[in-house]
Amino acid sequence: MALKGLKELLKKVREDAALTEEQVEDELNKILPEAWIPKSKFNELTEAEKLAKSQLEQTNKQLEELKKGSTLTEEQKKQLETLKTQLEEQKKTHETEVKKLRMNHAIETELSKAKAKNLKAARALLDESKIVLGEDGTIAGLKEQLEAMQKDNAYLFETTTPPANKPSFGGPSGDTSLTGDAALQAQFASKLGIKTS
Repeated sequence: MALKGLKELLKKVREDAALTEEQVEDELNKILPEAWIPKSKFNELTEAEKLAKSQLEQTNKQLEELKKGSTLTEEQKKQLETLKTQLEEQKKTHETEVKKLRMNHAIETELSKAKAKNLKAARALLDESKIVLGEDGTIAGLKEQLEAMQKDNAYLFETTTPPANKPSFGGPSGDTSLTGDAALQAQFASKLGIKTS
C-alpha cells in the first residue's frame, strides 16, 4: 500500500515540477505512517527498551549476588525485597512507556489514513481516555470519534470533491488558444468592447 503511494507520489513529482518541498513532505507524511514508524518514534522505543533491559540486568545481578550468600542478615533481606519492588516498578514503567508509544503511533496512523490536514489539531479534539489499544494493535473507540470529527469539523480533513471550475483566460468567445499576455489582452479588450482580430 505505502509502496504504491510512493510510486504515485514520484510520478506526481515528475509530472508537476512546481510542487514545493512542503507539499512533497505533506504527501510523504500521509503515505509513510501507513507502513513505517517515524524515525523519532522508533528511536524513542529503542531507547526505552535499552534502558529497561539495562536496569533489569543490573537488578538481576544484584539479586544473584545476594542469593549467593548462604545466610542473609535482616538488612540484606530488606535490600532483597527493595530490589524486587524496584524491579517490578521498572517493569511497569517500561510497559507503560511502550504502550504509550504504540498508542501515539496508532492514533497518528489512523489520523493520516483519514487524511487529517494537521495531525496535532485533529488529535487535540480526540478524547484519548475513550481510546483503548489492544495487545494485537487494534484500536477501540477511535473510529467513532473520527467519524464524528469528520462530520463536525470537516475543515480539518482533505476532501475528495472535484475542484471548482477555474475562469478561462481566453478571448472574447472564451478562446483558450491564446496564452499568457495575449489571453489577458484579449479578455480586457472584450470587456471594454474593443474588437480584436
